[in-house]
Amino acid sequence: MKEGKRKKVIKNGRRRTKLNLFEESGLPVSLYDWKEKLPELLLIVGLLENHSAKEVVEIFRNIGNLMRKRVEKEQVLGFGGGVSELGELLEKEDKAVRTTIKEEVGKIFCGINLSLLKVLDVPGKKVICEMLGGLERPKKNDLMMIMRATGVALHGQSGRATRTKLVQLMLCDPDCRRCHIDFDKLGKLVTGRDDDVLKEQGCASVRSTWGCMQGCKDERITPWVKSFWGFGLDIPCFGDTGRKGRDRIRLSREQRRLIDKIDRLWKTIVKSQPKHDLLCQGDVVLGLTCRVWRFMHHIVEASAAGNGEMAEVAARCQWDSTITLEWLIKRNAPELFSIFRMYSAGKAKATLEKLRANNDAYGSQELVNRLKNTLEGEIQEDIGIWEQLINEERGGWAKEGTYQMAEDLSKLTEYELYFRRLSDIVHGTWRALERYHLQKCLNPLHGGHYMGWTGATHDAGITVIHFGINMAVRVIKVVIDYMGPAADPKWKKRIDKIEQETNQLIIEEMRILRQ
Repeated sequence: MKEGKRKKVIKNGRRRTKLNLFEESGLPVSLYDWKEKLPELLLIVGLLENHSAKEVVEIFRNIGNLMRKRVEKEQVLGFGGGVSELGELLEKEDKAVRTTIKEEVGKIFCGINLSLLKVLDVPGKKVICEMLGGLERPKKNDLMMIMRATGVALHGQSGRATRTKLVQLMLCDPDCRRCHIDFDKLGKLVTGRDDDVLKEQGCASVRSTWGCMQGCKDERITPWVKSFWGFGLDIPCFGDTGRKGRDRIRLSREQRRLIDKIDRLWKTIVKSQPKHDLLCQGDVVLGLTCRVWRFMHHIVEASAAGNGEMAEVAARCQWDSTITLEWLIKRNAPELFSIFRMYSAGKAKATLEKLRANNDAYGSQELVNRLKNTLEGEIQEDIGIWEQLINEERGGWAKEGTYQMAEDLSKLTEYELYFRRLSDIVHGTWRALERYHLQKCLNPLHGGHYMGWTGATHDAGITVIHFGINMAVRVIKVVIDYMGPAADPKWKKRIDKIEQETNQLIIEEMRILRQ
């Protein structure tokens, strides 16, 4: 890519989407959903419970050899192990061939696959039942076996799913002309009978190669796949009967002692009534620091109550105020502090002007009058300046947004790790809903959907408490440095010691969590 030339992005309002690898390549490759393809490969999934990939391949190849005339006529390279594919070929064979391959079909439709045949209208079911000599009525255990097989393979990177994809690669490309994978060098992935293969070499290569070969096909969902998931939707959801999430956070003795030290130092600083030559500037610094310190306590209280969502909301507000304060101090421009202070009054005036200009759009005159009194109070009582002297404010309080402030402070990493991720919680995007308001349905035939969670709230873990304490320490240290000679030298020594203890505590507690 030439220097200065940016990649194209798809713009949709404020949303920008970077093109994925397939879209950038320009190749005729489409994305696929493993959940859609899984029902087609359930025969392989079922056989792999008691067989190795090599053994399963041999079973299907034997059928291919016995049906060679049909295979060669239709130019089929070999069985891919698909449910629809096997059913369609069996229905086309004459009685003599069916008798010949009866034993091999019996090897496929046993155990889990026999339950699949009993419960669902598998393609070619009538012919297969004739070959097997009839079937018993399905029982509850048959459904449980299907659910178990689907569950263990539902995650596309699980051991069973990986071995299933390997079997299909070996069946469809036995000479390795398309996939370029040396099957003889895959070791236990080929010969092992268990699904604990994720540490074996070649797993990622198998999955990615299979995905490319599947994605290049213009393959539509077969009626069997639709009927499989449709059957799943007809049976009930069931969720975890236990409590969602982790236990509520209880502060350790070291954490409580650290927070007490922070509280005592900050209260000492506040009692000294630190003033700046420009009182407005001092008020803003003091107010933002108090906010960051107070949010540390909000995070702790919310975590102690098991309310992780509120703790994360508080953490986002805390970081936002931290960046604002650090940016204002770095710029050290009196007019910026004044604009920051006047901004709320300017917003109130802008709202007031809208109400005056168009009463009908906002309700009756009586409602407008009530709101007007509130807004005028925010201007004249809180700021203490006549409304006529206040500028209307629309948009942000500064032309620089949060991203630009973080960039000016060389803290873009924090912006990505903290602000953007915690904004999910504030705005209620999917991460917030999935983590705090939903629980995953444990019925694997539902494809991993969610159920509403109406139980007790749960915490966000110890990390958010570490975050809250660290932000408070950081801001108090910034303010002491900002005060310069007006700050007591002992405060600097105290906050440096608290910072050192904070870092040591976080390192130790994270080490324990990783064990």
